[in-house]
This record gives sequence, C-alpha cells and structure tokens, in this order.
Amino acid sequence: MAVVGVGLIGGSLALAARKAGLVETVAGVESDPAHREMALATGMVDRVTDRLTADLARADLVVLAVPVTGIATLLPEVARFTSGSCLVTDVGSVKGPILAAGDAAFPDGRFVAGHPIAGRERSGPVAARPDLFEQANWIVTPSPRTRADVVDRVAALWRGVGSSVVTMEAG
Repeated sequence: MAVVGVGLIGGSLALAARKAGLVETVAGVESDPAHREMALATGMVDRVTDRLTADLARADLVVLAVPVTGIATLLPEVARFTSGSCLVTDVGSVKGPILAAGDAAFPDGRFVAGHPIAGRERSGPVAARPDLFEQANWIVTPSPRTRADVVDRVAALWRGVGSSVVTMEAG
C-alpha cells in the first residue's frame, strides 16, 4: 500500500492497516520533511519520498490523503505511475470534482472515492492513531465507471481497520 500524505488520516490508516496485518509494506509520499522523518521513525511507513515516483508501481493500493484541493490534480499523476492492477482511493470530503477527475484518470474503473467520518482536533503524523477508524463510518462513493471488485477490495480494507462502510452517491 502507498499512502500519499502521512498526516492524521493517512498516517492513522497506515498504522491501522499495519496493526491489523492487512498490508506487508507501506510506502509513504509526503512533502513535509518533518512529517517524513516522523513517519519513518514511528514505523508508520517502510519507506517515504517527497514526490510521486515510479515506486508507486509496486503498490497494489494507493490512498490519497492530502488536502481535498490537491486530490484531483494528483489523480492523473498517480495513473501515470501505477499499473492496471493497482487500486486507487482518496479520503477527501468533497466528491464531485474528485469523482470526475478519477473517472478521467482511471477509465478502467480502478478508482473509488472515499471519506472517513473520523478525525481529531490535532493534525499531522503526531496525531495519527491506529484506532482512529474503529467504530467509524467510512463513506465509499463509486462512480458508474468504478468496478465492483474495486469497491469490494477497498471496502474490505476499511472494514479491516474497524470501520463500517456506507455507500453513498456524490451530491
């Protein structure tokens, strides 16, 4: 799994997936040097870089956990670096523009939008917790193009970290 943005949500997902034994390795992408250092030091990720690279080709799932304003612009880049077997999801709260960008970047249907209903008053990797998603709802918002197996596999991850999965349309 690769997590782009190892702050509160991305970092918590990495910790939770690791704790639950759902992932073998976690690669991180993070622009903030202090956050990269903390993500490595805490075992949140196995390796981390400051930009999207061909290393994403090794991931079977990429989670975009950056501010919502950056997700749509990252999707075409993620598509360029990942293989057709890699699933892609996000954690942004606004779905319309992200779904449109996801459909354009992944016409093969391997993108599904998502959003956890979880958080804290603190941010960054220092606030990340492996139990953040326990008993939380995770909203999954597939587009008509999203493949059913993609929804199922991403939903299995969210359930594996303790969340209930709720499917909703963008609106």
